[in-house]
Amino acid sequence: MRCANKYTILIADRNPYVRKFLKRELAKEGYQVILASSIREVFKFMFTKRPPDLFVIDPELFAYTKETLPFTSLQGRVPASSIIVHGFRHFNDLPIEVPRGTVFVEKDGESIERLRQLVKRKLKETRV
Repeated sequence: MRCANKYTILIADRNPYVRKFLKRELAKEGYQVILASSIREVFKFMFTKRPPDLFVIDPELFAYTKETLPFTSLQGRVPASSIIVHGFRHFNDLPIEVPRGTVFVEKDGESIERLRQLVKRKLKETRV
């Protein structure tokens, strides 16, 4: 989804403060950012006429939800190369499977810089 030559990034996180922080930081970089607080919202944006160019998703959104959609349900709908998993180190212990080709950025006090760089690189790779 491009708007005035801007890339659109979907931030999906259970924590509203994390969502707002990431939105603010990525919007500073010139990206259009939309927010999702549930899997249902992720899928709503995924199936629009112009889906987001990149998805930054907290894996806990899938692990602790009443909805039973597995993380791998994104496969085939969203290229794995357009998914960044942004979560805590213990995410490997969660009962979820992540689509192959996704990239993981650990949440910590310094992760925003790594996330910015990765977003820029991923969008550059997908540029047509």
